Amino acid sequence: MVVAHSNVHVDSCSSEADGRTGSNLSDNGVPRESTARFFCAKMIVLSVILMSFAIFAVLYSIKAEIAQIAYYKIKYRGGSVDVALCMGERAHNLYPYNFRLAVWLANTAFRKRLDEQGDEMPARIESMKRWCDTGLELNSHDRWMRMLKTGLMERKSAETAAEYWNEYVNKAFWDPRNHLMLVELYTRAGKLEKAEESLKWAEGAPGYGIVKNFLEDARKKAGNADN
Repeated sequence: MVVAHSNVHVDSCSSEADGRTGSNLSDNGVPRESTARFFCAKMIVLSVILMSFAIFAVLYSIKAEIAQIAYYKIKYRGGSVDVALCMGERAHNLYPYNFRLAVWLANTAFRKRLDEQGDEMPARIESMKRWCDTGLELNSHDRWMRMLKTGLMERKSAETAAEYWNEYVNKAFWDPRNHLMLVELYTRAGKLEKAEESLKWAEGAPGYGIVKNFLEDARKKAGNADN
């Protein structure tokens, strides 16, 4: 009787084991087919995302290359200034991060701002402002673009322009050329005390003597006016 009972128990355990082995359930109780489908779906989604990024990168690089080619064409092939400015706008729309393009367009508008009679053309002045601001958004530390912006601001207020340039001087303090320009700006704004203070840091800069004489003349005129 004991032997018979033992055989029954063994057969029962074997049946349970065979049932688990042939089951469609995974270890966590989820059907194996569903798990496989879920894994495939995740891989498909991941593949689509990676493919989208790859396509975006390729298209972006193509746009950047076309914009760079356009930049070299308008810079080195010459032609009408207005056409160059128009092509520059298109190149910028394709790739808005080309700082050198903004510098070239601002400089071109600045150099070609006068008509044949020597009068300034409003459209060119607006182009100067537009590309100067664009360039400074890309690189606010560029000295030439800062100078251009200062000159544009001085058309409205010499004092405001001087304070704007002074912000740059504080960042590039050890260049005497920056202080020399600040002396000129403060002098034209009538801020002679500030001009004198800046003059001591401008010694050694090209044109130092000329600017110093300019300041001295302004002091004499101010003294005569007081008298």
